[in-house]
Amino acid sequence: MIKQLLLFLLAGIVCLVVGLALLDRVIMPRVVRYGQEVEVPDITEKSLEEATAILQTKGLILSLERWERTEELPAGQVISQRPEPFSRVKRGRHIYVVVSKGGKLYEVPDVCGLSEREAKLLLEQKGLKVGEIRKQPSDQSQKGTVICQVPPPDTTVGSDVLVNLVVGTGPEKQEIVMPNLVGKGLEEALVILEEMNLKPGEISYRPDTEYLPDTVLEQSVKPGEPVQRGERIDLVVSEL
Repeated sequence: MIKQLLLFLLAGIVCLVVGLALLDRVIMPRVVRYGQEVEVPDITEKSLEEATAILQTKGLILSLERWERTEELPAGQVISQRPEPFSRVKRGRHIYVVVSKGGKLYEVPDVCGLSEREAKLLLEQKGLKVGEIRKQPSDQSQKGTVICQVPPPDTTVGSDVLVNLVVGTGPEKQEIVMPNLVGKGLEEALVILEEMNLKPGEISYRPDTEYLPDTVLEQSVKPGEPVQRGERIDLVVSEL
C-alpha cells in the first residue's frame, strides 16, 4: 500500500515537473511573443504620409525601399510592401515599401507659331493632352497661331499634365472717339487723323464761300462716335 502511494506521488511530481517545463519553454514564450506581435496593415495605394501614419499606430516603421515608375498609380503612392499585408510581425519591425514615381515622362515640344490644329496634332503624337485653349489679341503673330504654351517647350512632364495654349486672334481692335475735324484746315485734319491712328479715305471738294479753301466741311464719321483704329475717314473739303 505504501509502495503504491509512493509511486502515485512520484508520478504526480513527474507530471508537475513536465508541466512546468512545458509552460516555461513552450506555452509562455508563445503567449509573450503573441502579445508583442501585430498584424501588418495593407498600405498599398496609400500616400507615403498616410502609410507612415497607419504603420505608426501599429508600432511599425515605414522604410522606403525604392521608387518605381508606373502608369497604374499617381506619384507618391505605395505600389507594394514587405512583409505582406495581414502577416504578423513584432512591434518595431520595418515595413519596406516601393513607391510610385508616376507614369512615363514626356518632353513637351515647341508648338509656338503653329496653328491651333497643328499644335494639337503634334502634342497628341507626343503622348500629351491639350488643356485650356485661351484666345488673345496679338500684333506679333498671325491669327489662329499659338503664341504661348504652358508648360514651356523642352519641359519634362508626366502623362497626367495638360498643355495649355494661348492662341492669337490677330491685332487688337481698339475703339476711339472720333474727333471733330469740321472747320479745320485739310493739312491739320490729316495730322490729327495720323496721330489717332486713323487713315484718310476719299477726299472730295465742294464749292463754299463761307470757309477758306481746303477747310473740312464734312466727315464720314460724326464727331464723338466710336471708331476703330486704322479705319478710313472720308472728308469733304471746301474750294472756291
